[in-house]
Amino acid sequence: MRFSALITPPFDARIDVAWDDRQVVLGLAAVVAMVAATLALLSVAFDEPTPRWVVLGSTLALDAAMVAAATRLGPGRIGALASLMGPRRLATRPLYGWAAVSFAASLLGGAIYVTLVGNISQALVPPPLPEVLNGGDLRWLTFIVVVLVGPFVEEVFFRGFVFAGLLRRFGLPVAVVVSSLVFVLAHMDVAVAGPAFLSGTAFALVYWRTGALWPLILAHTAQNAIAFALSG
Repeated sequence: MRFSALITPPFDARIDVAWDDRQVVLGLAAVVAMVAATLALLSVAFDEPTPRWVVLGSTLALDAAMVAAATRLGPGRIGALASLMGPRRLATRPLYGWAAVSFAASLLGGAIYVTLVGNISQALVPPPLPEVLNGGDLRWLTFIVVVLVGPFVEEVFFRGFVFAGLLRRFGLPVAVVVSSLVFVLAHMDVAVAGPAFLSGTAFALVYWRTGALWPLILAHTAQNAIAFALSG
């Protein structure tokens, strides 16, 4: 296969959605408002530290709100998830093949980042495992939130809605950078900013190349599942 054929999406894979940057801005504003309201409510209702079951339950509620915002402001109606999953359906081999590419690219980017910043300052190196993975007595609920629900929601919102909505007007480079930066901000953790940006970039490029969101969901789920398993 020629390299140009590898990096250029086929005609029917090009992502051309009905929503644009205006809907994306509204969606992001709605999510920010929901997160701010949730944090304010939790700070008033509970003493520090907030019970883990409350944090996990609030995360699930915010995940549902993100999907609702994406479907309402993107395709235009609640429940229209199919329109956010990309213009193509991949056969089994391409599906898992591109999932493997997404997974490997994300891990490689993270490894390169850790190596480079480690030579500058260990303070810039992200922790091996996020604290949220320490589920304690609610490990089963943590698994649902972090491994099953989180990757699906994040790919639907940040790639299926944000990236796709910016692509037609601003072009590939801007759409990749902006959607990846938004993905970084959503993690609200400076320590994981570099790996999150590189993962977001890799996932956006694979989505642009394939026109399918499922490879990214599988790769993202695999990453979180491995981290979750190692945390136990």
